[in-house]
Amino acid sequence: MYRRLSNAHFYATVVLGALLYPSLRFTGLSVLPSFLDIAKDYALGLCSLSSIVALIFAVIAFPREVIAPLTEMGPRHPAPWRTFLAVLVPAAYFLVGFTIMLFYNDVIAAIRFDGAGDVLLTRIDSALLGGFTVSNIINTTGRIWPGAFKVAAWIYVALFPQIGAGIVLLGLKRGLREALRLVATILTAYYLSLFIFFLIPAVGPFFLDRSTFSRAPAILGYQQFLVARLHSFENHGVTSVSGDFFIGFPSMHIAQPVILVWALRRWKRLRSILVVYDLLLIPAIVILGQHYIIDLPVGIAVALTSIALNPQRVTYSTPVVFEDRDLLLSPECSGPPTPGHLG
Repeated sequence: MYRRLSNAHFYATVVLGALLYPSLRFTGLSVLPSFLDIAKDYALGLCSLSSIVALIFAVIAFPREVIAPLTEMGPRHPAPWRTFLAVLVPAAYFLVGFTIMLFYNDVIAAIRFDGAGDVLLTRIDSALLGGFTVSNIINTTGRIWPGAFKVAAWIYVALFPQIGAGIVLLGLKRGLREALRLVATILTAYYLSLFIFFLIPAVGPFFLDRSTFSRAPAILGYQQFLVARLHSFENHGVTSVSGDFFIGFPSMHIAQPVILVWALRRWKRLRSILVVYDLLLIPAIVILGQHYIIDLPVGIAVALTSIALNPQRVTYSTPVVFEDRDLLLSPECSGPPTPGHLG
């Protein structure tokens, strides 16, 4: 039972992948051009940025060891091809799962979204904030510090290469199993968010209240694009899926950094920096109008649930690229191997 739950992400990926074509046929959406665009953006954009951020992470986490050649051979260093696979396999799995999630995100938006979810969450926010809403927070921020929106936009978009950097760092430092565990946990969170989005399809405060449109140009353009796409779904004017992301409830922009902190928790300096980033991310998400207040604690709950479904089960020492004596000598890295566990 334990092993089945911990591999739930893999089963979900297989089932969702198998049902994707009939789901797209049901909604009348095509897929091929969008998949090529997503793969191109992933390979050329996110991967290159992630490599740079991974180097920064490595310098922060173990500065004395990062200068060692990645292909150095030795008793504690894997062959170069194993190092390559420890990054490539998790990255490829993430691309597949993330793409499947994006396509289902469009399918659900096409058949379920009517704005009622946003009305519900606005009322919940108003109850939580004593009659105030995200719109009040945005307007107050604009009066006090207009430049806050540009700063918030930089903080907001900085998350994306961090995820890729985490995959690279874990693959190089801890091996294939640990990198796969991070990917499995993030994909589990995405699949849970898909299920919640099906139950309560909501995109964010900007859909109902145009005054909450972001005052950061890059975010504003994306929000306007999402609103236009949702209206096109209503009018049956959309014929293909895209790289858009409609899920506002829960906040995956909170769930993912929580998971990343958990995955990289063994490196204290890096963990401390990521925690500070997460604390800055919370107000950035709100003042950009991307999420309701209630989205944030639910995003944390999704992250914790995903972590619980993908616990650490490494019970033996595996070759690593950089030496980490404390980890290699720790009790959890001893004992016989545990076969058959993907995530």
